[in-house]
Amino acid sequence: MRLRWRRCNATRSIRRTLRAAAGPVVAITLASQLWLATGYGDGAAMTMTAALFASLLSSNVRGDQVMRHVLTGCSLGVVLGEVYRLALLPHVGGTIATVGSLLPMLLFGAWLIRRPATKLDGCLILSE
Repeated sequence: MRLRWRRCNATRSIRRTLRAAAGPVVAITLASQLWLATGYGDGAAMTMTAALFASLLSSNVRGDQVMRHVLTGCSLGVVLGEVYRLALLPHVGGTIATVGSLLPMLLFGAWLIRRPATKLDGCLILSE
């Protein structure tokens, strides 16, 4: 059986593929240029992260919504992590006290993961 390709579908597919491939290329180029211009010490991680998110989100129909969750989750994770590191953990001694002080943040992340609307936020908070 011979496959028949309709011209419009094949053209649309090629356009979508090229568009999806352009996102990571642009992200890697911009992140690399920023890394070289600033001499940032963790520039390799920044470039890799830019390529990863551009690859994941370039073909996603709702990439803007996913990106909003990524930014929210990472921002909350960084803020909560720094509050814990600077304000709480220096005053805690012992393993049980450390686990007890981290428990509210872990429970908050687990509560966010439980809800479908904030599942990605919770995962990113817990990963920070």
